[in-house]
Amino acid sequence: MNHIPQSKKNFWTFFIDNYRLTYVLLVAIVLFGIFSIATIPKESSPEIDIPIIVVTTLLPGASAIDVEELVTNEIESRVQGMPDIDSVTSVSSQGFSQIMVNFDVDSEGREKLADVREQVDKAISDLPSDAMDPTVQQVSFSDRPILTMALSGPFETPQLKEYAEQLQTDIEKISAVSEVRIVDAPERYIEVVIREGALGQYGLSLSQIVSGLANANSDIPIGSIQTSDTVYTVRLDGRLSDVSDVENTAIATLDGVPVFVRDIATVQDTFARPSTLTRLGAGDQEPLPSVTLQVFKLTGQGDVLSVVDASQEVLTTALATYLPEEIDIRIVEDDAKLIRTDLQNLLSSGFMTILIVLLVLIVFLGWKEALLASLVIPLTFFITFIFLNPLGYTINFLTLFSLILALGILVDASIVVTESMFSNIKKGKNSYDAAIDTIFEFQKPLIAGTLTTVFVFLPMLLMSGIMGKFIESIPVTITIVLLASIFISLAVVTMLGVRVLKNKKA
Repeated sequence: MNHIPQSKKNFWTFFIDNYRLTYVLLVAIVLFGIFSIATIPKESSPEIDIPIIVVTTLLPGASAIDVEELVTNEIESRVQGMPDIDSVTSVSSQGFSQIMVNFDVDSEGREKLADVREQVDKAISDLPSDAMDPTVQQVSFSDRPILTMALSGPFETPQLKEYAEQLQTDIEKISAVSEVRIVDAPERYIEVVIREGALGQYGLSLSQIVSGLANANSDIPIGSIQTSDTVYTVRLDGRLSDVSDVENTAIATLDGVPVFVRDIATVQDTFARPSTLTRLGAGDQEPLPSVTLQVFKLTGQGDVLSVVDASQEVLTTALATYLPEEIDIRIVEDDAKLIRTDLQNLLSSGFMTILIVLLVLIVFLGWKEALLASLVIPLTFFITFIFLNPLGYTINFLTLFSLILALGILVDASIVVTESMFSNIKKGKNSYDAAIDTIFEFQKPLIAGTLTTVFVFLPMLLMSGIMGKFIESIPVTITIVLLASIFISLAVVTMLGVRVLKNKKA
């Protein structure tokens, strides 16, 4: 058994002297690496917590000036006093108010969303009674559908919409799904057509009818009931839900006799005229009406692959149970498919790199040396995923780009180490001494060369703003990859070289 002189002992030689511990470390890297790859979230793009909150409020029929005075100013006065605000901008137009609150880039967007929502809730009591409840949303790069599907078949669009609503209910039960939107489908509404001469007969105006229906179509809080330990809020449910509700709505009273909508108008349940028409066809088939469903994932929760797979399981179950055989469901966009394609590209690139390294080193050195140098690729990737997972990063197009970018660089150190050991052994040294001499000859230039490459990418971490957060995973991933390649080359490849290369005398 060779022993390293005290003067030549350092961090890297520890792994050669304690090779059993290094074997255990190798097994741990492989196991934890496989576990990390299986559990790390897979996304199409990085999920960035953007501290920008948008408050939208509708005030139907109001002018831009009224909207600004009655809605925008009231909400702005509440949110402007919040801490960490960078800027507040607003837009007021006819019947529409939108306020954008920009917080400092280092603020937690989800926390600010809750804070803004709290302030907006306080302002609701100061808004006009006919203003709709404000919606408070956080800006997100990932606010896009991860799965888009089209429902088509020999049915009318309203019937397709009913099937889509059944699917919508089932898919929204998936835990990581935030919502399922139905687009390109007609909106149901109740149409009131005033009969000619009815207004003059009863002495009514259109505005009276509109205001009468609006007042009837509302929920009114009428108080509360308090028991020994519970308070129950009581509301008068006045929503108009069908044709009969509208027909039996009293608009006015003449000589003590109520005038109902049915007395002056014809009421029918119908659908709005669609602004767009969608058709789905394949091959020589005649294009048929279609309705589109878009599946959205909760930000920061779940995995795109698992959510899409669960959604497709719901589709399979629906087709086997309540959906008719004639209905045709086509996947239009699938982020999971794109992610799997990117992962396959990474695997194929890694495999091709390993193959090229093997062939080149087999020609110039030998098959054992080629295998040693090629081990750095899978082991380095395992270490990279082990670190990325707890750091909160995901597999997305930026991390995959970073891995592919670093793929051609990470093998350099292992090739140098393997070639040096091969040359030293050819000079008559045993594999143990060859490994020690290789470490002391090349550790400094290899580390220095790797750090110069790392320092090229590290300044990207200094980029401020939302874009800095967005590209943060590039320098982090490349840094982990390159540092891991140095560790594998100097600690693991040298230890394995001592055990497997010829003339070893360890």
